[in-house]
Amino acid sequence: MRIPWRLFWRKGKPARCAIVGGDGQFNVHVASTAKQRIELERLCSGGTEGRHRFPARLIPQPTSVRGGETVVVRIGDSTVGQLHHTTALEFLAALRAGDFDRAACGAIVVVMADPQLGDQAFRVRLDAEVPFKLADLETKAAS
Repeated sequence: MRIPWRLFWRKGKPARCAIVGGDGQFNVHVASTAKQRIELERLCSGGTEGRHRFPARLIPQPTSVRGGETVVVRIGDSTVGQLHHTTALEFLAALRAGDFDRAACGAIVVVMADPQLGDQAFRVRLDAEVPFKLADLETKAAS
């Protein structure tokens, strides 16, 4: 999956971004709110059942009302959820160790019927391994 460079620019200068190493299993779960699930439905063109692949950005939000350890997950211009607290702590430790500002990885949005709600359910999964393995975007692009 190719991740566009323009996703990593902010205020005229590039943020230091890493690529998250994944195993193709998409086992890292993302928590989302009802409002974010509306965005997920829009991204999936109305919610066709199945798996939809996207590049995702993992961006720390140190001033979030949810706490300084919040890491949001963005697909395109939409915030689609946040990492669970313990996963966020491990991710932030990996960012600090590599002196990165944010990271990118593959994501899937799983759309499935939810008979209890009589509607569809949306789940976001990230292609990442915990503990997080981060690679420099420039090094990865050169290889």
